[in-house]
Amino acid sequence: MGNFGLAILGLTVIVNWSSSRFASASYRAMSKMKKLQPQMEAIKKEHADDPQKMQLAMMEMYKREKANPVSAACPSCLTIPVFFSLYRSCSSPSKCGNAPFYGWIHDLSAPDPPRCSTCSG
Repeated sequence: MGNFGLAILGLTVIVNWSSSRFASASYRAMSKMKKLQPQMEAIKKEHADDPQKMQLAMMEMYKREKANPVSAACPSCLTIPVFFSLYRSCSSPSKCGNAPFYGWIHDLSAPDPPRCSTCSG
């Protein structure tokens, strides 16, 4: 039987590395939308009385600037099922049982020890 602590650390590194592409794509899209914010505000002020014209002007701006407002959220949404399933599989302390780790951690299912002897947390 292997070390559960090392398996958790390794899985964390792999998941963060694999989801970093999605996160960087999301950050790039958010940055592009942030740069377009002044233009969006100008369109809102110009077409405040006609929502349909405002939407058409916004869509034209998105096409012209090659921006997609949904692209900032979609990459992050792809990683949600992975993190949810990892949480569900690792949330039960009975799976780790009394598995030891290294150093002062003798039981992965036990709560963390206090940081100092005079404080409670």
